[in-house]
Amino acid sequence: MTMLSSVQQKLRQSRYLRDVAWQMSGNSFAQALGILAMPLLTRLYAPADFATLNLFMQVVAGLTILLTWRFEYLVMLPKDDGQAHAILRTIAWFGAATAALTTLAALLVGDDLAALLGDAALAPWLALAPMTAWLLCLSIGLQQAVQRRQDFRNAGFSEVLGKGGYVVSALAGAPWLPQIGGLMASAAVGAGAKSLWLWRTLRTGLGSRPNQGQVHVNGAIRPYARLAGSMSFSNLLSIITSAVPMIFIVKAYGANTLGQFGLVISTLYLPSGLLGNAIGQVYFQRAAQRRSHGDAFDDLWRTTAWQLARIGVPLYTLIALLSPWAYPFFFGDQWQPAGQYAMVMAAAAGLSFITSPLDRTCLVVNAWWYAPLWHGARAVTTVGLAWVAWNWQWSFEHYLLAMVVQMVLLYLIDWLAGWRFARPKDRSHE
Repeated sequence: MTMLSSVQQKLRQSRYLRDVAWQMSGNSFAQALGILAMPLLTRLYAPADFATLNLFMQVVAGLTILLTWRFEYLVMLPKDDGQAHAILRTIAWFGAATAALTTLAALLVGDDLAALLGDAALAPWLALAPMTAWLLCLSIGLQQAVQRRQDFRNAGFSEVLGKGGYVVSALAGAPWLPQIGGLMASAAVGAGAKSLWLWRTLRTGLGSRPNQGQVHVNGAIRPYARLAGSMSFSNLLSIITSAVPMIFIVKAYGANTLGQFGLVISTLYLPSGLLGNAIGQVYFQRAAQRRSHGDAFDDLWRTTAWQLARIGVPLYTLIALLSPWAYPFFFGDQWQPAGQYAMVMAAAAGLSFITSPLDRTCLVVNAWWYAPLWHGARAVTTVGLAWVAWNWQWSFEHYLLAMVVQMVLLYLIDWLAGWRFARPKDRSHE
């Protein structure tokens, strides 16, 4: 029996694969809802509407940093449950207060920000961004708290409710709300539905643990302040990485091209939301648990990486071959360019499927310096690529191909770094 087979057998005897199955089943139903609704949404809303939504979500992503400083991703790390729930309370109350203040700011500067981003249609919806950001942060924190208890069944079901809220808002809003209100509110409605279910689940399980809420908030967050700062800065760089191509595309190639690109991004990464995210969440919980008890987790990393590669390579090869036909067939003839773009981007999306579920390894070993370094390199190369494409007047197809090459190289670097961090001799970054 090979070492890998021995490791796989050991994992099957534990709850690891069962927890992946629970999380994946929830993600599967959630993504099925999204896939079934997408052909309807692409006929109810124009490519320019999705371009506005994509820019709106970039603003939301930026606000999540301001509201909670990314502490919602650290709920999994404390060994003590009381400390974890103190962090969760900070996310809820501090985030809500900051969201209220930033809503007032959005009402004052919304028109100017929309003009800066290159889409005047965005202006009326920016006041909704802070509440959307807070609900997203809260849903992540609550999900991590539920997953700490290894309750992946309810964590998975929350994904279904979240996607269901998104779909209902977008579909019902088309006939009943003005302009694209349903589409713009969909992220907030989905995150709100997910948060309510997780809060109910968590509250139900706290009755037998009356002392876990007694930890002082300041004492709970101080040990993770440096890691939270690192994540906040990394997320800021990640937002730059995501926003720069969108702003560049809408200014250089128009809103229609951005809408086509946005559909590709939202659909091509569906397998990551379906399976990769489920594996990544369970991997993070198990790796953090082992680390907190002083145990190694390199075998867990190896087996997870191998399974992701076995699934991702054939899956995205098939997606690349079918995309030029599938996009216009499912979404309508107006989305034919999206099928061509998806064929090119399949290589980057496939590598993201393989590497992204493992990208929290640096958090597990408290390598706080790595994420800013990697995201900094990605942000600099993204800005540089847009600058070159603008000055040399590249076609969109040329720019897209160069962006895929850039992403593939960076994902490979991230995968190799995760492998190094997971090795026992490298787990000393406290």
